Amino acid sequence: MSYLTIGLIILGIFLFVWFTVWINKRWVKKLIALKETRHVMSREEFIREMSIKGHEIEVIISVYDNTRKYLPKNQAISIHPDDDLLKDYDIDAEDLSEMIIAPCLRQFNLKYPSHSQQDMFDEKYGSDFTVERFIQFVEYFKNNMS
Repeated sequence: MSYLTIGLIILGIFLFVWFTVWINKRWVKKLIALKETRHVMSREEFIREMSIKGHEIEVIISVYDNTRKYLPKNQAISIHPDDDLLKDYDIDAEDLSEMIIAPCLRQFNLKYPSHSQQDMFDEKYGSDFTVERFIQFVEYFKNNMS
């Protein structure tokens, strides 16, 4: 292997790491800016607010805890029911599906719903991507598909 090839590999690794760090810092800054625009909502307050709205406690906790796992651990980012997971948290649809929704469904021994089942849910509840909507999503399939 030539020195040029080794140099290009090292440069590629450096650029990849630099880009990853830069993206992560940008994401954390966005979350901190969001945090500064509203009151801090504790986990208990979130659970209480969602249970008052009639949501199931075990589903609230599952969605909250799986969402929390995705957020930076060293920042006191509070989760609010109206937070849009795609826009506010910059979670892409694939990560949302694999890292938040799927673990919640597995916790209740549910399979991921088909596209037609998801379309039925969207017709009834809308297709936004808020935390509260995903509580409704898990509840809907827990109560209608189990």
